[in-house]
Amino acid sequence: MTAVADLAGLEARLAATAAASDPGASAGLIDDGVRVTVLLVLGGAALLVVACAVWTVFLALRRPWARWALVVTGLLAVVAADVAQDLVTGGSDLDRIAFLAQAALALLALGTLFLPSLRAWLRNPGS
Repeated sequence: MTAVADLAGLEARLAATAAASDPGASAGLIDDGVRVTVLLVLGGAALLVVACAVWTVFLALRRPWARWALVVTGLLAVVAADVAQDLVTGGSDLDRIAFLAQAALALLALGTLFLPSLRAWLRNPGS
């Protein structure tokens, strides 16, 4: 994503937004807030990707509970995509489109977890 490639630009936009919303805030406080915001959004997204991968492995091993773990993680991924979309507002249109596509794909994937064929496959380990 260009938001990560242009991290300095993203941090500058966030700092300008923070300074405009609270003109009395110190530069150190704004810098710390921007750094924490970026780390939380990127770290949260990375954690959700790893969690989805782990749950997918368990689902492939026919663990029915993994489907529900994927549902929860997928919904969190949609929320994280919305937060990330808000974070890059004013940035590259490519970033916004990528986050919207990510959310749409996550919702589509969540829908497949409720297909009758998946439920039947999970119930019949010998097939």
